[in-house]
Amino acid sequence: GQKVDVTGLHYYNARYFDDHIGQFVSPDSMVPDASNLISWNRFAYAADNPLRYSDPTGHDIWDALTTVVDFAQGVGAQVGYNNTSLIPAQIHSQAPQAGESAAMQTGRFVGNVVSMVQGVAEVTFGAGVDAGGGGLCLTGVGCLAGAPAIVAGTAVIAHGGATATSGAVGAGQQLGNLYNSVMGEDSGSANRQTGSDLGLVYESSPKHHPNAQQGIGNAPQDGQGALDNSLQVTGNSPRRVGVDRANNQFVVFDQTREGIFHGHVRSWQQLTDQMKNTVRNAGYVNWRGLIK
Repeated sequence: GQKVDVTGLHYYNARYFDDHIGQFVSPDSMVPDASNLISWNRFAYAADNPLRYSDPTGHDIWDALTTVVDFAQGVGAQVGYNNTSLIPAQIHSQAPQAGESAAMQTGRFVGNVVSMVQGVAEVTFGAGVDAGGGGLCLTGVGCLAGAPAIVAGTAVIAHGGATATSGAVGAGQQLGNLYNSVMGEDSGSANRQTGSDLGLVYESSPKHHPNAQQGIGNAPQDGQGALDNSLQVTGNSPRRVGVDRANNQFVVFDQTREGIFHGHVRSWQQLTDQMKNTVRNAGYVNWRGLIK
């Protein structure tokens, strides 16, 4: 929740929320997910499901459950990847994939840190085992027990060193990937493909008509052209943002069926930070957000 102001309402930056009725007092300027019928109630808080969704700004929601799951999967996958780095057959199943969400990439970074700690602990333990085995060998007869201990300790050191190294290298790479993901540049190629590259098709939404409900985003003047010039915003959602240079419009697209998208117009100020970074990094706009 947010602080209550003098009106007795909670101010969420984009609009006010009335906790007595459990809704915002004005509609959101956009529909977060056109495929979700509840999202069309633009007065609702967090799509009427605050246990899963969060709406900290009153403008667009984010899926907390998916974020937590992606983060946990990222941690587990990266720890597994670092521990199987010497087994080629196992590498691919745990390796980072194109289009992973920022939450999963953050999880992978944490997994790399965990792997480094694990690796250092293994090296320390293995060195202790080696030292103990060497001490036994000094007694002569004790070498019967000391030699296997040295072999085992050396193996633990080797695994720990490989795991720590893999974690350190992966952490550096993951920081770059995470930065690119947050800034709208996905580490894979999926988010860099335009709608034209993918052969996506624009379809006018039935919500756009002369008597449309107030507040619904306007239909684009050239929906197909903007879709052709669009890019995926994040790796875990088909939502796209495009530009119509001829009509100077930003258009946000949501998939309704496989390869079919509806779209609505937004101003630069109405775009989320990730959308802004996506079109900015693609060279569609200048630093002030003006379409080139």
